[in-house]
Amino acid sequence: MVENFLLLLMFFVGTTILSSSGNPPEVLCIESERDALLKFKKELVDPSNRLLSWDGEQDCCKWVGIRCDNSTGYVKELILANNEFSEAYPLKGNVSDSILNLKHLTHFDLSNNDFEGVGIPSFLGSMVSLRYLDLSDSSFSGLIPHELGNLSNLNHLDLRSTFIPQLYAENLGWLHGLPSLLKLDLSYTNLSKASSWLLDINKLPSLQELHLSRCELVDFAPLDHLNFTSLSVLDISWNKFKSFLPKWISNLSSLVSLDLSYNHFQDPISCALQNMSALSYLDLSSLGFNSSTIPSCLYTLHNLQHLILRSLGLKGGISNDIANLTNLVSIDLSDNELDGRIPRLIGNLCNLEEINLSDNKLTENISEIFESFSGCLIDSLISLYLVGNKISGHLTDQIAKLRNLSVIDLSINSITGPIPESIGNLSSLTRLNIKYNKLSGTLPKSMGFLFLSSLQVLSISDNHLEDTLSEDHFANLANLEILEMNDNNFTLNFATEWIPPFNLSAIRVRSCIVGPQFPKWLKSQKKLSWVDLSNAKLSDTIPDWFWSWSSQCIYLNLSHNQLSGTLPHILFTGDMIWMNLRSNLLHGSLPPVVSSNIAVLDLSNNFFSGNITHFLCSSQIQLMTILHLDNNLLSGNIPDCWENWESLQVLSLDNNNLSGMIPTSMGSLTILVSLHLRNNSLSGVIPRALQSCLELRALDLSLNAFHGKIPAWIGTSLLELMTLNLRSNELSGLIPKELCDLSDLQIMDISNNNLSGSIPHCFGNFTSMATRRSLLVGGDLISNNHSGSTFFENAYVSTKGGEHNYDTILSLMTSIDLSNNNLSGEIPEEITNLFALRSLNLSGNHLRGTIPDRIGDMKDLESLDLSRNQLWGRIPPSMSELTFLDYLNLSYNNLSGPIPTGTQLQRFTPFSFIGNELCGDPLNKSCGMEGVTPKFGNENGKESEGGSIIDEWFYLSLGIGFVFGFWGIWGPLLLSKAWRVKYFRYLASVCHKLA
Repeated sequence: MVENFLLLLMFFVGTTILSSSGNPPEVLCIESERDALLKFKKELVDPSNRLLSWDGEQDCCKWVGIRCDNSTGYVKELILANNEFSEAYPLKGNVSDSILNLKHLTHFDLSNNDFEGVGIPSFLGSMVSLRYLDLSDSSFSGLIPHELGNLSNLNHLDLRSTFIPQLYAENLGWLHGLPSLLKLDLSYTNLSKASSWLLDINKLPSLQELHLSRCELVDFAPLDHLNFTSLSVLDISWNKFKSFLPKWISNLSSLVSLDLSYNHFQDPISCALQNMSALSYLDLSSLGFNSSTIPSCLYTLHNLQHLILRSLGLKGGISNDIANLTNLVSIDLSDNELDGRIPRLIGNLCNLEEINLSDNKLTENISEIFESFSGCLIDSLISLYLVGNKISGHLTDQIAKLRNLSVIDLSINSITGPIPESIGNLSSLTRLNIKYNKLSGTLPKSMGFLFLSSLQVLSISDNHLEDTLSEDHFANLANLEILEMNDNNFTLNFATEWIPPFNLSAIRVRSCIVGPQFPKWLKSQKKLSWVDLSNAKLSDTIPDWFWSWSSQCIYLNLSHNQLSGTLPHILFTGDMIWMNLRSNLLHGSLPPVVSSNIAVLDLSNNFFSGNITHFLCSSQIQLMTILHLDNNLLSGNIPDCWENWESLQVLSLDNNNLSGMIPTSMGSLTILVSLHLRNNSLSGVIPRALQSCLELRALDLSLNAFHGKIPAWIGTSLLELMTLNLRSNELSGLIPKELCDLSDLQIMDISNNNLSGSIPHCFGNFTSMATRRSLLVGGDLISNNHSGSTFFENAYVSTKGGEHNYDTILSLMTSIDLSNNNLSGEIPEEITNLFALRSLNLSGNHLRGTIPDRIGDMKDLESLDLSRNQLWGRIPPSMSELTFLDYLNLSYNNLSGPIPTGTQLQRFTPFSFIGNELCGDPLNKSCGMEGVTPKFGNENGKESEGGSIIDEWFYLSLGIGFVFGFWGIWGPLLLSKAWRVKYFRYLASVCHKLA
């Protein structure tokens, strides 16, 4: 009794205090749940100490990411999504099953973290109180556990995974246990084996949002009855549907958002949607069929706010009916073939904020376009994209009337004239992109000191602008983040101690005059990650502060300047991925330590010297993909430590003083695509270890001292090879027939060796020289995803009587050079099957026989050199059909007869034909009785008397001229030994020059 009385007394006192204070007592978290959370944290890796508060604070309800019930103290929500935090580093580790002790948890969010490919824990299916589960973009992979079907109270399930490896499901039958589900997002989940996916999802009667983008879906199962009639959002974009659009989609009358883009539906589907009167978002981009015009029925969707019709092949113009879409907020018609005028009635769309007509064929004058932007559109328009059209004309002050514009992108057009001063009045402008036009004049100072304080991106590259830019031009651009002025005639004339008002993240001023002094103001930029100061007339020593400062950069390009100095002992590049210091005056030895983060390093065309062993053979594993050390003064052997460079795809050591043999460890470069060792002093045989480099497309070992035979394994192992250059070595033996298996071979140069035997007949099998196609080597061999930049492969090709370096147009070049060897036999007829071959050089061998009759089939030939062989017979008449032929050398053979007539061969000089028994133009030798020199005849075809007299005098003068000409030259040579010696020395020197 006493105990009961005391309890009642305590309750009375507590309620009296509570009523007097008016505030509920503070509820602490449950101790067992606190312990469960600490165990959960112990299994996580938290590189940013995001969960630091979980260690010090006793009350777990006050921890970051935890929300408790105010009355009971139970943990209700666990929100650890990475986008909730400012730190850049996601959580890793394991998901502990200790969270099963959170019996009242309704909301669990682990999105945007990195669990490194582990599977979704099946025990999550036991957390039956969950209503919200978000594991999206957290790098889970593997089979989705069917135990998730036990979460019968679940309203929201998001398993979207945009990263590799992917999640997958073989069936979705477990969805039957989620009758309360309102939102389902399985985007990027591989559902290719879940053939009944639609039937399973149809068991979700409450479903309102369905996201199945990029799920490898192919078709729809037939539905007898539609259960999810309340669906308001449907996204089945980026799948592989090839069927007709199912009828049930057009019956979804509650649908507000529909995304069918990037599929391959067989029918134009837009008019099947005209009954969806509630639609506010519609994306029909790239559906695999071309629609001639914008379907008129779309203009009846009066509630439409966002219309996206990219890549549909739309032609013609935009109808005036667009004015019916009075609620339109954004319209995207980019990547079509629209060529009409922008309708004036578009100015009546008072809610329109964004227009994207990029990558069409618009030819309107830019001033006319701005005239069409009238009415209430003047106040509503915020973003305008007209990239990649054929728009011309001058920018005028009309641009200033769009006073609320935030984004203007007019890049890649043909707009001319100056930038108007009035552009400085666009006070809301955050992004101005007018690069790749034909703008001229100076940069208005109004952009700097009037009202463009909001400007974040200024891109004016690749125009014809010229100006000397001072601090005044940038005085008010405090928010500027990206500055692009490449390839204009700008001079940056800033005070030495100038500190800019902005803090850039990217600067691109290629081919502008920044120097001669190194820009000290860069030091004040603490966020710069992309720097391009190439070809900027810098002729200074790189300052010491630069190397530590540059560690913040991701991309650094200082190439094609005259910068001097040495590299630091430790080239610590921080987060840098791309460093290009090519074509400067840098000297000294290479640094012994290079940051392992760097993917692309170009130190070529400098004066670096010494051994490269210390640079290459540090114990640190390198992630580098492209390494250029060519055109330096490097010496010594190539070290044998390439096992640390297994990520390497491009290696160039051309034009140094390297010696010794190619080390066997180069065989560990199994993903190597391009290997250049040209013009060193390397020797030995070509090592068999290189046959492990199965991805090689370019191999250049020219101008060295390699001996032995050309390895047959080049043709059997290096099947991706596109360029092969073994020129000027000491190789001998036969040309291996296995080379004929290189169907992708585009350029082959094995000249200036000691090769013997005949030319293999199977050379006609080189597919890439027989068919006109654009090859991957030139211009796009390797695209570096981190930098957005492209590495251009290059090749030295001997053609048209000289050696030329091809890079950006390498894809257009095809060549075979077998010159200056000891080859014999005939030119195989099969070589004329190489219809796309542009250069053929077989000179300086012992080839005999005739020139193949079908030589004229090689229509793309631009250079043909068959000189200094033992070819005989006539020049095939078909050779006159080589209309692209720009260089021809048939000299010093045993060819005879007339040179085929036409306009092609007659334009070459006699030096192309000397040393033969040829006649006719361009030689000053008539073909006489062979019919080239005409005779005078009467109308009956008989020789006239006048013609006979002329012929007699002709032959008489010819005989007299021969006697005097022959003995005038050869007489003194026969009588004087000194004259004979001098004459033949002179003749030998002329032949040498022609060769």
